[in-house]
Amino acid sequence: VDTDLLQRSMKSRLKQAAKSGVKYVIIIGETELDEGTVTLRDMQSHEQETVSQTALHDVLSAKLDRRG
Repeated sequence: VDTDLLQRSMKSRLKQAAKSGVKYVIIIGETELDEGTVTLRDMQSHEQETVSQTALHDVLSAKLDRRG
């Protein structure tokens, strides 16, 4: 878990995550907070999906199990 307190751009944050070898990034912005969702981004494929906060654990666990 990492929080960027330096207020860097999202692009900069994603680049840093990729350099660090992070597999998935969870993005929570104002829209996600209002809707009770998160954006889950696969750092390898660059695909992202919106997932409910309550389903996040199950969705992420399934993805990690498939990747090995």
